[in-house]
Amino acid sequence: REFELYNSVYKLLERDVLKPDLVIFLQASVDRLMHNIRKRGRSYERYIQREYIESLVHVYNEFFFFYKDSPLLIINTEEMDFVNNKDDLNDILKVVKEPFEGVKYYNPTRRLLK
Repeated sequence: REFELYNSVYKLLERDVLKPDLVIFLQASVDRLMHNIRKRGRSYERYIQREYIESLVHVYNEFFFFYKDSPLLIINTEEMDFVNNKDDLNDILKVVKEPFEGVKYYNPTRRLLK
């Protein structure tokens, strides 16, 4: 439902909006997102249901699967904590600064070594 509303507004506004130089999609599993929500402890997020997050993950994955308007960087954030870990943040900043066209995937392989 929210995605349909978004699409309606998007279609009205897209012709007047400049295309971004880069779009970044921070991708994570529903479990990871629910963990992050609980960890933050924000009162207004307390009642967010898992089903809602599942639907958002589905819609975002679908949207970005078809996204072609500008360069798209998809970052697997499953094991990243760029808020509290400066190495993770620096990794992301390094990847963002590297020019590319089309779609680029960043999956931090150093996590596999731990």
